[in-house]
Formats: sequence, C-alpha cells, structure tokens
Amino acid sequence: MRSVLFDVDGVLVHGYTGQTERRRRWDEHLLADLGIDPVAFRDLFIKQAFEKEVLTGRKALLSALEEVLPKLGFTARPSSSPATGWIATVT
Repeated sequence: MRSVLFDVDGVLVHGYTGQTERRRRWDEHLLADLGIDPVAFRDLFIKQAFEKEVLTGRKALLSALEEVLPKLGFTARPSSSPATGWIATVT
C-alpha cells in the first residue's frame, strides 16, 4: 500500500494556533529550501489545482504537483526528489 501525506496547512507538523506568536507556517522555508515562492505556490497550486482538482478527485495529487511545480521553477519530479521533504511516500 502506498500513501501520500501532504500537510497543506501545517497542522500535523507544527500546528496552526490562534496564538499568533506561536504560529509557524508550513511554507516558511519553501523559497530557501526548494526555490518555490510560497505565494505563487498558494495561488497556482493550492487555490487552483489542489482545491479545484485534487480535493474533488478529478486529479491525483502527484499529477497536479508534476504539472504545476515546473511553472514555479522546480524541475525535480515530486515523486522521486529527496528535496521534496514536504511529501512523504510510505510503503
């Protein structure tokens, strides 16, 4: 069995609390670590592909990522790149 875990809002990793001083955004280091602008990722992936296609079951998560990430300058394949630590494949 394969599972893909995608912590879009950081609840599993850091939690998103009502206490603003304790908040840690899941995408805080996305630009430094992967060269992906977090605002562009949100606009192109989260608000478009993820919400409209992945959540509705019309497209697989990895397919959507493989389509959108090159538009954001990320050239590695999300399914095989060790740089994509925000996606975990479990067997």
